[in-house]
Order: sequence, then C-alpha cells, then structure tokens
Amino acid sequence: MTIFANELSNSGGFAPVELGNAIWRFWVPQTYGGKCAYILDRNLENCGIDSDGNPIKKGGIIYSIGNPPKINCLACVDGLQQGMANRLSDAQLNAFLEWCRITITGLSWFVDLFWRVSYDDKRLFYTAFCDYQSSCINLLQGRYSQSRWDSTQAVEKLIKGFFNVLSIDFDKIHKLGTLGHKLSPHLENILDEKLLNSICWPTEGRYGEKQTSRTESLQANHGVLVIASQLAADRNIKEKLRNAGAGIPHHTPSPSE
Repeated sequence: MTIFANELSNSGGFAPVELGNAIWRFWVPQTYGGKCAYILDRNLENCGIDSDGNPIKKGGIIYSIGNPPKINCLACVDGLQQGMANRLSDAQLNAFLEWCRITITGLSWFVDLFWRVSYDDKRLFYTAFCDYQSSCINLLQGRYSQSRWDSTQAVEKLIKGFFNVLSIDFDKIHKLGTLGHKLSPHLENILDEKLLNSICWPTEGRYGEKQTSRTESLQANHGVLVIASQLAADRNIKEKLRNAGAGIPHHTPSPSE
C-alpha cells in the first residue's frame, strides 16, 4: 500500500487502535516529501527503510526523496511489545493494515487542515480537530461516553465548517445524519448516514449520564477518520478549500494500491 506523504504537517497526530484485547496509541509518522510505502513486519525493531536504504530511527522525521521510504506500521504503535506482535494472526494484521490506510489518510488530512487554519476558528476546523484529539485521550483513559461525545462534536464541527466554506446557512442542527444529508449534494459521494448515526451521541453522554461501550466508542472515534478520509479524496471539497484560502495541497494523502 502506498499513500502520499504530507510535506507540510508539523505532526502526524495519533489515534487509538485495538490490537488483541487492548487499546493502543498509534502515531502517524511525521513525513515530508513524496510517496511513502507502509508495510507490516512483526519485528518491532524494524521501523522501516528510508529513501537512501538506511534504517529509519524510531520517532525520527522521515523524508521521501527519490525512492519512497518503507514504514513499518506496527512499529508506530506506542508501547506494543514484541511478544504481542508475534501473537497477532495474519487476519488481525490485514485488518490492522486496512485500519492504517484509512487512519493515515484521514488523520494526515485533518492535521494539515488544522495547521492551515491555525488559531482562526471561523470555520470551526481548529476546534473540530481539538475535539477529535479529546476523543482519543478520553478513550485511552477509559472515559468512553465522553470520548463518543467528542467524536460527535468533531464530525459536527467538520461538517459545519464546510457549510461556512460553501456559504450554506444552517440552523442549530446537531443530528449528524441531518447535517450529512445537507452537505452530501455538494460532494462527489454522499456521506454514509448509517455511519453518521453510529457516531452521534447525545449531550447526556458528555456528563456520563448515558453510557456506551468501549467498542462503540472506538468505532465512533474511527468513524471520524473514515469521514475525514472521504472528504480528503473529494475533488469538490479540494476545490472549495482552495478557493476559500484554506486549501489542502495537491499531494494531500490519497491512498493507492
């Protein structure tokens, strides 16, 4: 699998991932330049190979110049032990690689958008990303209801941010399915209403009055990145962002097999 690296991101960001029976923190590598190849190797000492054929140092900045560097996704999982990596089945690794494809694409685009609007929150993108990071932190700390609420807020602000870019009026609507339905006519592909509804969580969840499971919270968190990866690949959105002065560069992560 190959994706385009993001040469302007200050940080790749992180996302929670389930491997085995535990939740881990996955760090998206900080990359600059052209393409990067993402691979899987159970050997956690192998972080990958850089463009010059030298071993990649864990936590280092990766430059893609000429030959695409090869990055081991398993080595990006914070705290993962070698014994655990050895026990992962081929099916688990394949599912993890697909998770990485969506996560790296969606989160790289989200981080890039976050830095480009900086502290200017007129379009809500800055706060949307902060809500997503709060979702990640709450999930990793076992506050599943609060995490799901944060995921809901991230998607709501992301969609409403595009309403602002597109100069679309919107009422005080908080149902994600309704918001997605309103945005979809302006996209190449409609947003999945079932996915939006699975992320949506009521205000009571913010204060723990309504409970959700770890699995549901994790699915909602990843759902944010599924939506982000769809928006990242949408040519209509790219064009509108460029015209609005908050554009994403032409090489924004776009997966190709």
